[in-house]
Amino acid sequence: MTDPGRGWTVFCQEEAAADLHAMPRVLFEDVLRYFVRFAAEAGDAVDLGAPPPGSPLDGTGLRFELCVPGHQVIVEYLVVHDIREFRVTAVLWLG
Repeated sequence: MTDPGRGWTVFCQEEAAADLHAMPRVLFEDVLRYFVRFAAEAGDAVDLGAPPPGSPLDGTGLRFELCVPGHQVIVEYLVVHDIREFRVTAVLWLG
């Protein structure tokens, strides 16, 4: 179990991380900055009982997709409540 005082994190699975590293440097850095903000803001929302950002991909309330604002980047992620993590499973960018 994760310390409840610890904030939420974003973890990218291997394939998603490889896609991130294949991006042009400026886009890569913008997406990373977005993930930092996303972890804090989405984590706060989930802690307050609100749904995380994005569109649900199934009926479990654990799988979502969203577009990174200002970029042609789509992210799919899982909400892992017990370890306070948003696990990025796929990144698609049109470059």
